[in-house]
Amino acid sequence: MGSEKKGWILFVLFLMALIMKKAGLVGSSILLYCIGVLLSYRLLKVNSNRVRVNILIIIFLFISLFFLQSWIPSGRPGVIALICWIIFISLRFIKIIESRFSIRLCMLISFVLITAAFFNVRSFHNFYRTTYYEEYIRSKYTEQEGIIADLYIDKHKNPEKKKSELVLKMAFEADSLNKNDLALKLYNQSIDLDPDNANAYHRRGFLKLTKLELDVDMAYSAIKDFDRAIRLQQDFTLAYFHRYLAEDYLALKGRAFLDRKKVWEADSLLSETDFLKKYGISKTSFSKPFYP
Repeated sequence: MGSEKKGWILFVLFLMALIMKKAGLVGSSILLYCIGVLLSYRLLKVNSNRVRVNILIIIFLFISLFFLQSWIPSGRPGVIALICWIIFISLRFIKIIESRFSIRLCMLISFVLITAAFFNVRSFHNFYRTTYYEEYIRSKYTEQEGIIADLYIDKHKNPEKKKSELVLKMAFEADSLNKNDLALKLYNQSIDLDPDNANAYHRRGFLKLTKLELDVDMAYSAIKDFDRAIRLQQDFTLAYFHRYLAEDYLALKGRAFLDRKKVWEADSLLSETDFLKKYGISKTSFSKPFYP
């Protein structure tokens, strides 16, 4: 197999690994690093007389991979990396253009660093990964660390309320048709577009609690959504009620008692019919003595 053909195969594999990463396939991150090592070896082999230049290109290649892995956040670090890269390219341009392989590798690095510089953290994550930024951050922190997750999400949010509402309506429709996976994906997208919508968080949490395969992790994930909905809207009694159900499932009796008490204090004056319509449980049954 010719030298030029081997080089092209490595670039195609790199692009395939990026596509795999976007699709959320397991092993795509490891594959990217393996291909990065092969590209580095190939560069040193092709341009063995330009060791210093090659080593610097390899360093920037792995900086690009670190951005792709979110080990370095995009934004300001991306701008700094891109400026350094431009300076390096400008000073070493003549030596770089002696090899087609080096030119292609530099184009690849340039693309990643440009996106790292001009995309904020949220946009960069969404561009290269299958998950949405809000969903990704929420999964990284426990329920008790929800405030920290909120800070990261709020820091990089850019609310697109109209677009979010359109996606949310699509999520409601998919939810009503029991297209649960599609509904979850649309809720994730809507919340990522506007992370200040308490109703969207509540509906996503309710979907996790009632229509997806419920286990301990899913119940805690639902509670995270109800927590956020309540932080956004303090009087959201339906979110308190559904959080109570999730806490009861997890045998968190003390917390479940407090949320149930909160619901009763807010809506004890509702008629039997209205209470049943709102909560799906009879007022008489709900008002039976309960203890922490």
